[in-house]
Amino acid sequence: MEELLNSGKFSDFRIKCRGKEWKVHRAIICPQSKYFATMCESDFKEARDAELDLSSESQIHVGQMLEYLYTGSYSVDEVLLQETGNLSGIQGEVDIEATDDQTLKISSLRLRDNWDEDDGVESTVQIIPQNTNIQKQMQHISLYAMGDRYLIEKLKDKAANNFKNELPNSWSPEYWPVIEYIHENFLSNDTRLQGPIVDLWVTNSTELLNDVSFCEKLATVPNMELVFLRKHAVKLNERLKAFEQLSREVSTLTSELDRTKRVLDTTNQARQAMRKSLADGLLPMTEHWSQCRHCSADFNGVLEETGNTVGCQLIVFIRCRKCRTKHNLGGQGQHLVW
Repeated sequence: MEELLNSGKFSDFRIKCRGKEWKVHRAIICPQSKYFATMCESDFKEARDAELDLSSESQIHVGQMLEYLYTGSYSVDEVLLQETGNLSGIQGEVDIEATDDQTLKISSLRLRDNWDEDDGVESTVQIIPQNTNIQKQMQHISLYAMGDRYLIEKLKDKAANNFKNELPNSWSPEYWPVIEYIHENFLSNDTRLQGPIVDLWVTNSTELLNDVSFCEKLATVPNMELVFLRKHAVKLNERLKAFEQLSREVSTLTSELDRTKRVLDTTNQARQAMRKSLADGLLPMTEHWSQCRHCSADFNGVLEETGNTVGCQLIVFIRCRKCRTKHNLGGQGQHLVW
């Protein structure tokens, strides 16, 4: 498909822009653009002449739009990046000065590009950021606008996605000129470009709302400000709900811990009582033992638990401290259930 655009082979329509001509194919451009379809099917002069003049547009942007119609994508033009960086090839009265925020401030907003002045077409030039990434973003915005003007919805989708994907991970004040351009050139209900920027603000909303300069700039774009504040409120509400849920879980765990402590205290008290009762009961039983039945040492037994329980009862036995031999207790073999 791209070869057809480059060669113009089998073309049946021409698109011109500032001295450049593209030989295109109605079967390719019309199904994708209601604007081109109307032009080619109507009784307009353009349909009769099989020619459309788009000199009101940037030559590079027209080329990118046609590239998309033929390939489904478009290239970011490096030449345009260089030209937007140094403003080469622009004629007219222009007052340019560098600013502290690394932009070029252009006092004269109505300029002519480097082409035949007799055509009488003027274009509005915005403040241009001296940042390659932002210059790329301006191309995506321009292609989004081209898709809007020439009714190419998929081009708008492509440009909007490219714009979103190339946004930084955190907010940068360098993007204010981009926001101002979007605010001034698109309807307030067209949120495809505004939305990703607002979402970027929301990720760091608390800090940004404490920034006086940010809030002052935010007030200049009231439609975006309203959406941002609403999303910030939703974010705070979600955090509040999460905090309340966490508080409930902590309260439940605290109650369970208190209940477990009470059970443990009761169990320990019962165990201590059983130990005392056991010691009192065993003393008369061991009075007749003067020597260990195994090593014949003077008997000095130690009471041990098996580690097992029967209900609330303990299973215990006595060992010789010297040879560790178990001794019978009360006819219960080698251990006694207490």
